[in-house]
This record gives sequence, structure tokens and C-alpha cells, in this order.
Amino acid sequence: MNQLPETLSQLTATVGAGDILNAFLRYLFPVLALIILGRCARSLLLFHKEPEIWAWLAAPNGDRLPVTHWETLLGRAKNCDVVLDYPTISRSHAVLTRYDDGSWTISDVGSKGGIQVNGQTTSMEVVSFGDKISLGGVEFTLVPITKEQEVIQASVRTRAGDVIRPAFTLILLSLFQILAALNLALHDTEAASTITTGFAVLMAMEWVYFIFMRILRRTGFEVETIAFFLCTLGLAVIASDTPAEMT
Repeated sequence: MNQLPETLSQLTATVGAGDILNAFLRYLFPVLALIILGRCARSLLLFHKEPEIWAWLAAPNGDRLPVTHWETLLGRAKNCDVVLDYPTISRSHAVLTRYDDGSWTISDVGSKGGIQVNGQTTSMEVVSFGDKISLGGVEFTLVPITKEQEVIQASVRTRAGDVIRPAFTLILLSLFQILAALNLALHDTEAASTITTGFAVLMAMEWVYFIFMRILRRTGFEVETIAFFLCTLGLAVIASDTPAEMT
């Protein structure tokens, strides 16, 4: 490592080497940056997360209406989370709430027909799967999702948004970082060791984090890649202006 400044000085002393490298990197850096950010953006923009179903409301006609919100507004209005097209049900009738511990409550929101849970009139009541919930005289049953649905939804949470491979994007980012470190070290041979060490540490951190997330079966890495790319730009600014602060 102590011989690095001397080696870089010899390299920059080569006729035309510095100019050729600068001209090459001047075009390569923006191309690499666009490819890296483009791959991340494409994966994020093409990802359409399907809403998770927490439970079903079984209607009198046999239909099962999905409950996909933590707070679900029930009513006849079209803007309700679950639309119940029955004349005795108010436009905004009740709110069905799911809590972190898996419990549920139902609350009246000023309906005309009122709420009954298992035959008991209430304005707010804890409900469980299998309970009969009457809204304006129309009886519904809160039904849990199946174990198979739970497994499917758990797998969707960790599924990548697109087939774009994050490992290849990270390789491109590493190439960007290596070239940036080389370019900065050539322009400041005295701080070359500090600059290369700083970039090496950043690269090691991102790959260790990537491997750790893969062990956890996390396949999407777009946001983290963008964050590491921004860290690279910040490190490059520090290395070019005040490399001593990298120690």
C-alpha cells in the first residue's frame, strides 16, 4: 500500500496516460450511472404490489368480500373500501379495524341501521372470526384466510419487483466505484492510499449487506443500491476536496 502513490505517479507520468484516462472516464461515468439508476428505477416502477387480504366478509348471497386494509370502511358508497350494495346499509356504515396482535373491532360511524354483533346491538365491539356482524339488518360473517393464502402472501412480501438481477446492478456499481477511486487517486497521489481504502470499505459494506439480505431471502435490492450509489458520490466529493477527512 505504501508503494501505491509512487506507482500512480509513474502511471500519470506516462505520455498521454492521464489525458486518455480522463477522456475515457468522462464518457464512461455517466453511462454507468444511467445504467445503474435505470435498472433500479425499472424494477421499482414495474413492481405492482397486490393488496394483502387479511380476512373475508361472507355476505348473505354467498359472496366473500376481501378485507385488505387495517381500517376498512364498510358502506354502500362507491368510495368505501368494501362496498355493500344493500338499501338498509348506510353510505358510510361502519369501520372494521385490524390491530397488530391480530384482533379486530367494528365501529359504527353514524349509520341509520346500526350494528349488531352476534345479535347484540353495539356502537363498537371486539369481533373474532366466525362472529355474525349485522349491518342495517344484513348479516355478514368475518372469515379468516386459509393457511395456503397466508403462505402465498408471506412469499409475495419478499418477492422481487422484476426479473432484473440486483447482483449484476451491484457489480456495475462496484465497477463505478473502482474507476472513481482510481481516477481520484491518480489526481491526488499523496492521498491515494486513503482514497482507495475508503472506497474499498464502502464496497465491502455493500456486498456484506447484500449477502446478508440474500440469506434472509430478500431479493429486491433497488433502494439500497441507490443509497450506496449516492454514498459513492458523496465519498467522491470528499475525496476530491478534503481527502484527509476520510481517515
